[in-house]
Amino acid sequence: MLQLILGRAGSGKTTELYRRIGQVAEAGGQAILLVPEQFSFENERELYLRLGPELSSRVEVLGFGRLCDNIFRYYGGLAGRALDDTARRILMGVTLQEMGSGLEVYAAQADKPGFIEDMIGEIGEFKAAGITPDRLLGLSLPGNPSLSEKVGDIGQIYAAYQALIDRSYLDGEDDLIRAVQMLSPREFFGGISVFIDSFTAFMEAEYQMLGAMLAGASDVTAAFTCDSLNDPDQGLGVFSASKESAARLVQMAGESAVPVAEPLLMGEPVRFRAEGLRRMEQYFLRPTTAGEPAGEGVTLVSAADPYEEIAAVAASICDDVRRRGLRYREIAVICRDLTPYRIALERTFAKYGIPFFADLPQGAMDTPAVSVVRAALDCAAEGFSAGNILRFAKAAAVGITPEEAAELENYCYVWNVGRRDWQKPFENHPDGFQADFSPEDTARLERINGVRRRVIRPLEQFRQGLREADGPGFSTAVCQLLESIGAAEHIEALCRAAEPEEERLRMIEEQDRVWEELMKLLDTLAVVIGSRRLPLRVLESLFDSGAAAIRIGEIPQTLDQVIVGTADRIRPTGIRSAYVIGASAGVFPAACGSVGLFGENERTQLISAGLQLSQTARVQAVREKFYAYFAVTVPSERLWISWPAAGLDGGSNPPSQIITEAAVLTGTEPQSPVQLAPAGAVNRAVAMEQLAAGVGSPEYRSALQEALDSGFSLQKHTSAAESYRAVLSDLGLARRLFGDDMILSATRLEKFYGCPYSYFCRYGLGLTPRTRAELSPLELGNVIHLALEQLLQKYTPEQLREMEDSVLRREIRSIADGSLSARTQDQEALPKRFFYLYGRMVDQIFRLVRMLAQELCQSEFRPLRFEYPIGEQEGTRPLQLATDSGDMVRVEGKVDRVDCYHGSSQDYIRVIDYKTGGKKFDLSEVVQGLNMQMLLYLFTLGENGVETLAAPGEAGVLYMPGSGHFTRGRRDTSDDSIAADQQKSYCMSGIVLEDTEVIEAMELGTAGRYIPVSLKKDGSYTATSSLITEEQLGLLRRQIAGNVVQMAELLHRGRIGAVPANRNGRLPCEYCDYRAVCGRETQWPDRPVVKLEKAEIYEQLEGGQLAWQM
Repeated sequence: MLQLILGRAGSGKTTELYRRIGQVAEAGGQAILLVPEQFSFENERELYLRLGPELSSRVEVLGFGRLCDNIFRYYGGLAGRALDDTARRILMGVTLQEMGSGLEVYAAQADKPGFIEDMIGEIGEFKAAGITPDRLLGLSLPGNPSLSEKVGDIGQIYAAYQALIDRSYLDGEDDLIRAVQMLSPREFFGGISVFIDSFTAFMEAEYQMLGAMLAGASDVTAAFTCDSLNDPDQGLGVFSASKESAARLVQMAGESAVPVAEPLLMGEPVRFRAEGLRRMEQYFLRPTTAGEPAGEGVTLVSAADPYEEIAAVAASICDDVRRRGLRYREIAVICRDLTPYRIALERTFAKYGIPFFADLPQGAMDTPAVSVVRAALDCAAEGFSAGNILRFAKAAAVGITPEEAAELENYCYVWNVGRRDWQKPFENHPDGFQADFSPEDTARLERINGVRRRVIRPLEQFRQGLREADGPGFSTAVCQLLESIGAAEHIEALCRAAEPEEERLRMIEEQDRVWEELMKLLDTLAVVIGSRRLPLRVLESLFDSGAAAIRIGEIPQTLDQVIVGTADRIRPTGIRSAYVIGASAGVFPAACGSVGLFGENERTQLISAGLQLSQTARVQAVREKFYAYFAVTVPSERLWISWPAAGLDGGSNPPSQIITEAAVLTGTEPQSPVQLAPAGAVNRAVAMEQLAAGVGSPEYRSALQEALDSGFSLQKHTSAAESYRAVLSDLGLARRLFGDDMILSATRLEKFYGCPYSYFCRYGLGLTPRTRAELSPLELGNVIHLALEQLLQKYTPEQLREMEDSVLRREIRSIADGSLSARTQDQEALPKRFFYLYGRMVDQIFRLVRMLAQELCQSEFRPLRFEYPIGEQEGTRPLQLATDSGDMVRVEGKVDRVDCYHGSSQDYIRVIDYKTGGKKFDLSEVVQGLNMQMLLYLFTLGENGVETLAAPGEAGVLYMPGSGHFTRGRRDTSDDSIAADQQKSYCMSGIVLEDTEVIEAMELGTAGRYIPVSLKKDGSYTATSSLITEEQLGLLRRQIAGNVVQMAELLHRGRIGAVPANRNGRLPCEYCDYRAVCGRETQWPDRPVVKLEKAEIYEQLEGGQLAWQM
């Protein structure tokens, strides 16, 4: 007899089913409870608690899979290798590899990894519907040749795939058909009472098994979630799938002459203790409603993003447990897709101290054992690129320490190590272009080469073992690789180092399972590929496809924990408070559309042709409605429904039908997490996080203060969190970091006034950025300095001007080659692009020397010293400045070039700085702390002398461009015009003493060709001439000295805030090496570098030191 039990959620269907099972067991009978596979454990536990050990032993709780296993044990059929998802992917990959070129429609997609998934899914649907390859290949679809070709391709793939399975495997997707074909219903099910629960729909193969149950069992009792067998929604309602399944069972019973009892219709739901919950169950997603809205027990929440949503859920769960007395196991979190919440759940629930179990198996692709094989396969298939090698070296299974890997990575970064460089020892300096090796540098290079050998040797052996490998050869090569690097030992050591002990045990268990699954994968590859010799790329793809199928499920660590799951897989019982999250449009309920390889119209045609396909848009829509109904009817006391207004990608998420329906039924408006009761400050860590987030309502701040220690100053920490002007509170620490008496350089001054925090990172903490061994502007500048110094020491300007082009180029090349050889031990390791840029550099220096020779030939200033030091040990003594507290400040450095002119009444010097970029002299920046270098050097040399010149006159400072610019013009532009334009680009910028003798000595005729000064026809200087009087130089000297002292005093006061200099909208942050460390917010203020007119600057300086905010 068939007995149907029908009722809405919470009406007691399962309880009634358990009562009837108990009656059968008490009468000495045998029973089977058939439930979806994932719910079997929960039902076994519940029956044990209700019936006790003796009676529950008379009841088997089975899913369709375990039922098939029982049938195979009884009749035979278990012998054979079970086909898991890993083997399934590999078999399909091999099938597509062999058939790809012979397909009509799918030839171009056959080698795509995603197509393997699509094809496995489609064939799985066929098998569930009882559709064989022969039936597909024999299908007639007149009038639709494109669909016929598609079905023909899929039929051929299905047949070949099934043939591979039949050789070595038993496919669980075939089990139902096999089991039905071999069993005798009355023999197997005779005398047994069958009970069915928690299903809404069945596949065709499952219906065949249900038919066998009806034919053989003593009686069949099936419970369905619906209000009757009548379906006024015509297949589109919440209960339509359940009603259709119940009706199909009634039909099958009639066809088998099995009596059908009057359905038992359960009464009103008894689960719900709040009126809002009762109303949700009664009218949710139903066409009609009645009565007044009631919101008791229902909360709707709109969060900013998934992280805020989960934080709000965590705070509310803590409130459930602490204030309302719930156990964690009485709480459930339900969504449609856990993927976007996984990280947020793990981090947030751990922070709030919430134990939870999520039925979300972990993938194995990033585990140590699998990731090291994938990295090695990339090396073998793509070559020994630095990226591939470093990924392998950093894999935990290789056993290289993070420090060793970092040194190797730094060397690769500095020297741009290429594929051909790994087979020979590294010889160059680890820090780049350096002439001398210290003992520490030598030891570091030896360590780097030791790591290189440990990485390359196993990879070379692995690559050799994979050449023309078949299936067993591939698996053997991988096993030998793992053995050669000691992978098992290194993974074990990694696990044993984990803390606390619970985590250590969890890791050991997880990695043991991964290792076991990896070995099974290699066995499968060996068996399936067999003697086929496939390209390495194909072997790698098959390995990746198989590894992607490995899933490592977690075992619940405690009985009292929040259950987290998706609406299609979770069926918790005894839940008092449920959190339905992710209720965004198109997410929950999920958007419905074509599934797999067939479009919706194609599925309709195939169904019309007799194929019982179930994945139609209508079926999906009905299923999604039921999932939503199930989720909102889980709790007995409290329902929370929320959605993130923005996703992890920043895109907007409107609320779904779940939210809009709930709002209408309950009269409840969505709230933000901030509007909810302030229960978020559950412990110190959470309180600090909420404080940092800036939540500022008085109630919330009170809760924060309560959660923090009694000695905690909320106001102080709030002020610190809101302050962008970071200050070291320990002034003793500031002095230990920066020194009492400071020795500064022009570079340090520029760094500090560009951004104090950047200075703190570089010179306080000693965080040195990595630099590549390449022709950067800095490196180009070094070579230019050397070339000009040696050429001007060896030749007079006149000789350089008259020198033949080929001779001059040869001289420059010789100097550059000597510099490169002195600082590069292995030039073969340099990339080809380096030598291309190297040639361009020689051309650039050649043009600069030509211009420099012309300038010096007409000038009476002559180079006096190159790379001239300013310091206590050599060269000129630095300026000594004192702070208000009596601390001394010195500024040391090195001057690119010092020129001298022996005037009529005194000697004059000028400071020349070579610049490879487009830097221009800007007086506004100088007085505000930037680009003070050359004037500092000029004032130091003017005050303390240079060489035999005790107190020379200060003639000015000039930037000499290291390169010109490209000339734009028409095709018919004359050579003279081009030459004149190039001449302009080499004109120096800076500032020159307003003295006629000095100016004439710098440039004869003062036409502005070489210096930033030119005469008008009336003999006066043009308005654009950059001139300065001796009095104005004195004002600048005072201002710059004040800037230097101010920097020292600010550092002693611990002022290291992230306040970058804003130069006309340009901030140094964009290219700052410490940007990731700083965390500066875009809304924080910066320090505007005000553009001032020259007259305005001197007017302010005359009144005292120019005031500007730091």
